[in-house]
Amino acid sequence: MQIIQFNGYTLRELRVSDSAAIFPTLSDMENHKFTTFDPHENEEQTARWIERQNLFWAIALPDDTAVGFVGYHSIDTEHKICMISIHLNKAFWGKGIAPAAVSIADNYIFSNTGIEQIAATVKPENTQSQRCLLKAGYTLEKVIENYVSSAVNDHSRVRHYYAKRKSISEDV
Repeated sequence: MQIIQFNGYTLRELRVSDSAAIFPTLSDMENHKFTTFDPHENEEQTARWIERQNLFWAIALPDDTAVGFVGYHSIDTEHKICMISIHLNKAFWGKGIAPAAVSIADNYIFSNTGIEQIAATVKPENTQSQRCLLKAGYTLEKVIENYVSSAVNDHSRVRHYYAKRKSISEDV
C-alpha cells in the first residue's frame, strides 16, 4: 500500500518498529474493554504480534509516530470476505480519524484484492466503533447472540455484525 495523507495523518504499512508507539494502545484496559483479545503485557509481545500481521496499516502523526492501526484478518479467499480491526490511542478518539482511515483502507482492499465484503463484530456497548463503522459505510446486518471469544477478559456473548460490500463502481 502506498503512503496516504489524510486530515493531517498518514496511513502507511504497520511496521515492527511501531511496537513502542502501539504498545500503550494494545496494553490499555480502556482500549481493551471492547476487544476480542487480551491486552498486551509488554512491548515485545506487541512486536511479535505486528510481525504476524499482513494487511495492517498504521495511522501515524506527521512525525511518523503510529497512534493506531486499521487491519484486515481472517481472510477467506473462497468467500471473498475478511474482518476488520481498528485500534486508536484513546487520546485521538472522537476526532473523525478512524472513520477516515477505515474508508481509505477499505477502498484499497476492494481495489487491490479479491475481497468483496469486509465485516466487523462489535460489542453492543461499543457505540464509538459502531458510529465509526456507520460513517465508513458499513451497515448493521445482524446481532449474534452466542458469540465466543478466545480472550480471557471477554465475557460478552453478544456482538453486532457490521458489513461493507464492494460496490460495482469500485470495479471500474
